[in-house]
Parts: sequence; structure tokens; C-alpha cells
Amino acid sequence: MSATLDFAVVGAGIIGLATAYRWQQVHPGCRVAVFEKEAGVACHQTGHNSGVIHAGVYYAPGSLKAELCRAGAAATLAFCAAHGVPHRQCGKLIVATDATEERRLHELAERAAGNGLNCVWLNETAIRAREPAINGCAALAVADTGIADYPALCRALAAAIVAAGGELRFQHEVVGIVEDAREITLATNAGTCVARQLIVCGGLQSDRLARLAGIDIDFAIVPFRGDYFRLPAARAGLVTTLIYPVPDPALPLSWRTSDLDYRWRHHCRT
Repeated sequence: MSATLDFAVVGAGIIGLATAYRWQQVHPGCRVAVFEKEAGVACHQTGHNSGVIHAGVYYAPGSLKAELCRAGAAATLAFCAAHGVPHRQCGKLIVATDATEERRLHELAERAAGNGLNCVWLNETAIRAREPAINGCAALAVADTGIADYPALCRALAAAIVAAGGELRFQHEVVGIVEDAREITLATNAGTCVARQLIVCGGLQSDRLARLAGIDIDFAIVPFRGDYFRLPAARAGLVTTLIYPVPDPALPLSWRTSDLDYRWRHHCRT
């Protein structure tokens, strides 16, 4: 059994790495380790998403989600700039293709304004002037949205954690968690470790890890898949911004997240 850690994190995706990084900032000199069952960082959700830095258009103004989304976007952009992580604040268009979608888009515009975002309403003529390849009767241009290389961001976080004296323990799959009044014991496929505090950032494995710790939970993670499309290099100049549909309330979670990401499907001319 290794020496006791001050702080342990399970999961080397962006949430786990950012948690360990922030802990080191708040408690310099503490002993921190991140446990990851894979051989590197960002091997699951973090490394397989659309790369978007969301601005917070869809959340209710004043809600915690809206506040965290805006604060997170600003922090992400600042970290990328400070650590040389590829990123770009390219903005996005949320495009309505009929009168029903346009009515919903007006509601989104009100939400965006309530969240203090930099948005511009475009009619069909303005859409064509800005993005000639896009069809739509109206669009909301959201300047605050960006994109980032999240695997590169995670590598930068990992390097910062190690530089501050932390550890990254790859190929350490957690198989047991036991907590008592003073400490937490982590059993992994590579040995056992004791920590004074633990945060599990297990993504789609979160419910399984909670049960592993003996927590009586009444929920289960039910994943669903979203799709996004990237233009080939030969067509990279077709548009200059991200293109989104107006969320459909009939689809699960779509109004809250709009991250089913059916980009280009209905809006790019052939």
C-alpha cells in the first residue's frame, strides 16, 4: 500500500483532470493522484465529442447551468490561450427552416439575451450574406461559441498537474472503494491506495462506481449517441462558423442541450 494521498480523482477525462488541477491551485503542495483505467487521457467522452465550447444559449437565465456554462466557457478559453491549446471562438448559427422553428428561435433569442450573450438575429437575406451555403428563413448568430482541441487541452492539464507535483496513474482500473470515518481505500488492478479525500469523475461509469463504493443510488446512466459532421478539407471553406438546427422539443433533452448535433443535415446545399 502506497503512502496516503491528500486527494484522489478517478477518471482522466476533462472533468477529472480539471478537478485535480483546481485542487492543486487551492491547496499547493498537497499530494494528488488521478487514477485512469486507460493508457492515456481523454480516451472516452472527452476525446470523442464535437469539440464545441458552448456559450449557454439553451439554459434558463439565472439558472446554475447557465452560470456554470458561461463561467466554464470563459475559463476554457483562458486556459487554452495560456497553454497554447488550439482553439477558436468561431461562433455559431442556429438556423430555422420554417415558421414553427422561427417561433422557437425567438424564444431561444430571449434566453440568450437573458444570459447576456452576444447574439444577432438574421433574416434570410442576412443569412445568405454571411453564409451563402446555408438555407434558412431566420438564424441566431451566437458569437460566444467556440471550438477547442479537447484531447490537447487534457494533455496540457495533465502536464500542469505533474509539474505541480501530482501523479497520473494510468492503467489503474478502480475495482473497489471503501470509506471509513478518516480515509478512503481505493483498490485497483495495479494495487491499493489510501486517500483522505476522493472525487469520482467517471463519466458513463459513474453509477457503477457509486455502487462499487456501496452507495445506494436510485438512478442509472443511460447514454445516448449524438452525431456531428466535419467537412472534408476540400470543402472546409464552405462555411465559416458552426451550424446548428433549432432544437426540437419532441426529442429527448434537445431543448436543454441541442447537442444532438445534426449539423449540415438540413442546412447545407449540395
